[in-house]
Amino acid sequence: MADRQEGFSLIETLVALALLGLVSGTVYSSYTASMLGSEESAQTALATRFAKSKLDEISVIGVLDESRHQGTTGDGFRWRVEVTPIKDQETSVAQAGRQPRGQPRGQRAAALVTVTVSWQGRNADRSVELTTVRLIAAQTSGEREG
Repeated sequence: MADRQEGFSLIETLVALALLGLVSGTVYSSYTASMLGSEESAQTALATRFAKSKLDEISVIGVLDESRHQGTTGDGFRWRVEVTPIKDQETSVAQAGRQPRGQPRGQRAAALVTVTVSWQGRNADRSVELTTVRLIAAQTSGEREG
């Protein structure tokens, strides 16, 4: 009668454990990378919503002056709003859109409004930038250039 062994040999057990270790390491690495990517994505979405709310705030204000504003939030975001007049505008472009109350026609100009929100990511600085065109109070020849 042949001697039959029951169970696994030592070599089979070691091979199974080695394979389990490789698979577990790969799954853990994928999970970690996924969680870090999810965190970065959430930060980017939050920064984008904040930048959009700044643009909406500017839309409610109406006519803007050429300016630069900046600040920080409690969440660790740094934000900057830049209003830059568009040079060499046609009169029709400068007078387009709704007329603000008390503002005579021809006293306003189009400008690029850029909102930049930045934060410290896990490995590098990250930022989101939104740009739109809005109307600003036009400078007359007697006003200072900035």
